[in-house]
Amino acid sequence: MNAAKPSFARTAADLRREFDCGFALKPATELEPFERFLAVRIAGDSYAIRAAHIGGLFAHRRIAPLPSPLSELLGVAGFRGQVAPVYDLAALLGYPVSDAPAWLVLARSPEPVALAFGAFEGQWLVSVQDVMTDSGNGGARSHVRGAVRTNGGMRPIVHLPSVLDEIRKQIGAIQSTKEA
Repeated sequence: MNAAKPSFARTAADLRREFDCGFALKPATELEPFERFLAVRIAGDSYAIRAAHIGGLFAHRRIAPLPSPLSELLGVAGFRGQVAPVYDLAALLGYPVSDAPAWLVLARSPEPVALAFGAFEGQWLVSVQDVMTDSGNGGARSHVRGAVRTNGGMRPIVHLPSVLDEIRKQIGAIQSTKEA
């Protein structure tokens, strides 16, 4: 009978220790936060775009060309029963205007706006610990804000809200020139 007592005592001590240590751990309900990204290629370079900034992803849409003083405007395309202007994302990032980009993202914004790019490479669910952010530094790539770490290395993040702000500024400048 004495032999069974130490085993029972040791088990009770282990259970007590596990119980006490359980309060030092993160509760199971606190899951690690994640963020979803699209992996894209723009003018041959790898980028990521936050899925939260996108209202839809489309391939091989017909773009009806329009005359425009904005070289970045490729034309208009139909999306879910609405027409949206389509801008060349490569040109907005400072690259030369692309030749017939295959992919379009419909930006999540009050007004419909689509951005065209060369290739869609996939979608990631990334821990927020692997997302580095910065506020941009101006210049040709001022719409690149931070980077995301993936298995394939680091990818710069295209900040769609700043791209849309730039488009609005360009449109505003054209309109104020016409009014003058």
